[in-house]
Amino acid sequence: MPTLTEAQFRANLTPEGLYVGNATLDPTTSFMVFSQAVNAAIDAFTWERKAANFLQMRFGLIVPKVYNFAPPTHDAALAVIAAREGEGSLRLIQCRPTVVDDLERAKEGERLGTVGGGLVDLAVRCPSVWFVEAAAGDDRPALAIATVIAMVHLGPIVPPQGNALFGVRTARMKLGAN
Repeated sequence: MPTLTEAQFRANLTPEGLYVGNATLDPTTSFMVFSQAVNAAIDAFTWERKAANFLQMRFGLIVPKVYNFAPPTHDAALAVIAAREGEGSLRLIQCRPTVVDDLERAKEGERLGTVGGGLVDLAVRCPSVWFVEAAAGDDRPALAIATVIAMVHLGPIVPPQGNALFGVRTARMKLGAN
């Protein structure tokens, strides 16, 4: 599923698990999740707990991250998400600082969507943005990973189609989580 194979991904990692390759996810084929964090650090334990407690899913990284220094502003990971009993789905995720085009996409999503309520104002305050690579059509695993990121980093989500801007509550409803 990911744009990169696991071997290609691993070939571009530092010993700490940080991605140094040049693959870039396209917002039109990825869920975009705004983040209030100023860096691209992944607290895997927190992400795992959010997935388990709020989505009844298992979450993990193919390669663990080790931050022996200031966390990077750009990074990528291969993430796996699965129902508690079941096979996992692998998706490439990537983080970078927010740029003007990201905010324009959020504004357009809020304008086109049925859910609004000022989430674009929240997006404007987010210094970074995560991308979760999505398969064509309704990609529930990618939405689940985007939901976990939104729960941890307290930011809204723009789907690949760019036709909405929604928060964790709406994402959980789309996934059928209580």
